[in-house]
Amino acid sequence: MSQFYAMPYDLDAKGFYFEDEKTYLEKRKHLKNTYGDEVEEFSFEFINGDTIDAELFKALNVDQVFVSYVLYKFHYKQFYTKRPAGYQ
Repeated sequence: MSQFYAMPYDLDAKGFYFEDEKTYLEKRKHLKNTYGDEVEEFSFEFINGDTIDAELFKALNVDQVFVSYVLYKFHYKQFYTKRPAGYQ
């Protein structure tokens, strides 16, 4: 499974790692900055996973608008079907 990092634009908040939509939404919901305010905006980084997933994530330029959609598609492998090396 691929791993991602949500980096808040708010410099007074800490980011978090996640692997799926459920984890992302749960952690985002409870994240507060040092003043107790809700954190609203993030940028996303691909941390670990298959090369094809990393390239796809980069090509899609994933942002907050459709991160949940992309995570759903990644989880159910609906963007593509992985094939073993040498498979035609």
